[in-house]
Amino acid sequence: MTPTTSPGHLLTGWAGHRGMRRRMLAHHAVRTGDTHLSIRVWLELTATVLESGVPLAEALRIVAESAESSALQGVAHRLRLGLSWDAAWPPEAPSREGNSDERQTMRILREVLTLAVRTGAPTASMLRARAMQLRRSEHREAEKVAAALGVKLVVPLGLCSLPSFVCLGVVPILIGFMPRMWS
Repeated sequence: MTPTTSPGHLLTGWAGHRGMRRRMLAHHAVRTGDTHLSIRVWLELTATVLESGVPLAEALRIVAESAESSALQGVAHRLRLGLSWDAAWPPEAPSREGNSDERQTMRILREVLTLAVRTGAPTASMLRARAMQLRRSEHREAEKVAAALGVKLVVPLGLCSLPSFVCLGVVPILIGFMPRMWS
């Protein structure tokens, strides 16, 4: 058997091909907009890239390419050109560039990164803390919606189960007492 046709080589090649296909599919999903990156994912992704040792401007470029954010790509480009932190970010005025989710994400990302840049705090830790804070608030909101749903479901369930309780529980007992009542 030649080294290129050995079973181990074939298995390695197959596993590598499967992993490459998974990466290509994941890349395709992000690139074509099939998935929407939430604010938490932007923050976690930025933190992960920064923890790998990449400078901030380059990390923003990588995240911007992953999320297909032209606004963040512009910020990263201006930072790499040497503009100051405040000059690199677009003004806070509502713009037509990007959707409202992207503008909100940019606002939150700018808040966290500005605080980290100005104070010298660990950037990745601050990004992860903000992502955790957003995750908790979304969890609390989901719990409120679930509690409200439970209250809203009581009436329909009561209206559905009360007739069946009467038909299956009360009526047979009344029918059982009827011969005794007339005798």
